[in-house]
Amino acid sequence: MKRNEFSSEKLSSFVEYFDNKDKVDRTNPKYAVAMKFEKMMEVFKSELIEIRKVKKMSEIFPKAAEFAKQYAFLEKLTGNEDYECFAQMAEAISEYYQTREENGIKDRAKELMELEENHYFDDYRYAYDFVMEYICYDESPYLHDFLEKTGLRKSMFERFVDIIKVLNPSLYEDYLDKAAMNKNLRCLATFQKVANIRDGVTKGMTTDGRTFDEIEFFKNLPFFDKESSDEVLEDFKIPKTAMMDRRLKTLFQRLEPHTFDDIMKYIYENGLRFGESGYSITEKEIRSTKYFVAGREITDSDKDCMITYMKENKIPFLAKAFALVKDRYLNEGLELKEKENLGKIKKEA
Repeated sequence: MKRNEFSSEKLSSFVEYFDNKDKVDRTNPKYAVAMKFEKMMEVFKSELIEIRKVKKMSEIFPKAAEFAKQYAFLEKLTGNEDYECFAQMAEAISEYYQTREENGIKDRAKELMELEENHYFDDYRYAYDFVMEYICYDESPYLHDFLEKTGLRKSMFERFVDIIKVLNPSLYEDYLDKAAMNKNLRCLATFQKVANIRDGVTKGMTTDGRTFDEIEFFKNLPFFDKESSDEVLEDFKIPKTAMMDRRLKTLFQRLEPHTFDDIMKYIYENGLRFGESGYSITEKEIRSTKYFVAGREITDSDKDCMITYMKENKIPFLAKAFALVKDRYLNEGLELKEKENLGKIKKEA
């Protein structure tokens, strides 16, 4: 081995130098510095990525300038044949550390420490798995559908996305691509729903040939629940503070300016403004309320069919919407995806 060749073995010899001297107190500052230098050299020669390398260096010596002057404590060890090599190593480490400090890598290393304090690394595996699952999820472009399937809260998913943004930029780019694609799909779905309402109002038929009525109107509302409503509002930059009627009016005005008056006339004439469509109603209220037709009580199975139909068709749970669904169920039956043409309670003679 050449005299000036850098090696952790030579640096370790300085620690051994103190260990082997009977009269040297290990609390001697020079001994402590030698120990820190040994750790510094291990980091310097390691395979760590640069930001982690600087982070570990900063844990040993907070500032490059402090490291640069500390090895002067060992100048009296010139009798050791490896001191010259050690001094050169110290200078090289100091130069490396100071350069990284000046280039802002030290700041990034500090950010890394903050990430660790916030448990980013502890949660990375969960973040990776859920973001990958989101990217592969093709059942719906609505985030709340994905969250409902996985059982995640929106705030937790957003945290996972933040973790991936910092720790896995490549995967984060894939996430952004998927999010952008989902937004396009949501916008297309909204355009289609508004077009169905437009054609239903002006032609009596939806764009895919279904007879248009009040139930079809509710089926095609872009805002069928709070979660989907929030996403559509963000997509079309409509204030979330606006009342539901104002949201619809704004959306129709933007997407169907030529038939806007006809659409609004239909809404007013049929009492379909949200304020006129009755209060919101929950599944629990439907299941706990007794409904009768021709003296016969509607069964729990009947209610299940109505609730399923409203969910499958994304009909908002409003009192008027439920009343319309109930009437259709009793008179015509309902076509469900799971079971066809369920319902139709016959009146007893």
